[in-house]
Amino acid sequence: MEASLAGVCPDVDSPLFASRFQILEPTGTGGQKQAWLARDLLGRRNVVLSKIPRGPGGRLPESAERELRIQRLLGPHSHVVEVQEGLETEDAVFLVSPHLPGGDLATRLASAPERRLPIDRVLAIAYDLALALAHTHGREVVHGDVSPGNVLLDADERACLSDFGLARRVSDPGMKELRGTPGYLAPETIRGETSGFASDLYAFGCVIFETLAGRSPFVSDCVPDLLRRHQLARPPDLRKLRPDTPRLLATLVHALMAKDPRGARSLRSMSSEHSGA
Repeated sequence: MEASLAGVCPDVDSPLFASRFQILEPTGTGGQKQAWLARDLLGRRNVVLSKIPRGPGGRLPESAERELRIQRLLGPHSHVVEVQEGLETEDAVFLVSPHLPGGDLATRLASAPERRLPIDRVLAIAYDLALALAHTHGREVVHGDVSPGNVLLDADERACLSDFGLARRVSDPGMKELRGTPGYLAPETIRGETSGFASDLYAFGCVIFETLAGRSPFVSDCVPDLLRRHQLARPPDLRKLRPDTPRLLATLVHALMAKDPRGARSLRSMSSEHSGA
């Protein structure tokens, strides 16, 4: 994954980076990263360059090193946004990933009528994300931040899971501080317990709920109150908010958002239990 840039002086304010990437425009900032849309002149494709600055002594932040390890572990998958290269400089590492022109699901929902999607599109997105999570969990990796902003759509409108900055192997120690997108945090995560596969599935259920209902299952302008609702409140009846939601789909979404992670079903067992229902 690493490709040394020894002797190259990177300057992302210039139109050309590393004699290969033509910088087109910034795409925003997330966590410890800055990112730019760029044209890979060698590969003749658009990519996203994400810059992770080095810390004291030239070391990368632990979270960045963990993300690189996770990406190596995951390998390529059609529904996971892959970090294809890591270009090392003295000051930073630049992660190279494919540019998905469909944008992120959060932006798509914001521009959709009533902030919700047609049933057939929801089913397609749910299927794509189920495949992404099955692959991720199959490699013993917990994503840790499944949310509409981390779901990208490719040129064929396929949904792909992105941003593994909070991901970890299930055997690794959990993070001590509460991290992730508040509107999609599982009750056990909020309680300070270690997030697991069931926590990703809870967030997955919240995402699909939102694509159907045009709103999150729990809404509050106050983050502590929002977190309390995730812990204690029952989500609204999805079929009352969206009557054309298939009954089976609504049942599965509500099952994914169960409060007790010990009762959360795996994607495989849920599929087998409800097949033909």
